[in-house]
Amino acid sequence: MPTHYHAGHFEAFILLSGEDEWTMNGETHRMRTGDAVNIHANAPRSARTLGSEPANFKLMYYAVDNEAHLEREVSKTEEQRNDPVVNAVLKKLNDFVPS
Repeated sequence: MPTHYHAGHFEAFILLSGEDEWTMNGETHRMRTGDAVNIHANAPRSARTLGSEPANFKLMYYAVDNEAHLEREVSKTEEQRNDPVVNAVLKKLNDFVPS
């Protein structure tokens, strides 16, 4: 995941399997299965999977408009998922701000 932040919501992740490395506010943390991270709004973050296994997370998304976000995500067609223009609009709507 490239470096980005969210201005209007918090996120929390629990690593269900695999191993991952998160960088938040310039500090890098290695996560193993069972570890959790709580990320505040406006905190720059990036992540990458370590090792050969995929990293599987449970995401908790603390947003005022969470229902609208989920509706946008499930309503995309395969073509829209691969369209850079559609993705740019959705990143803005989903409060995804590259830093």
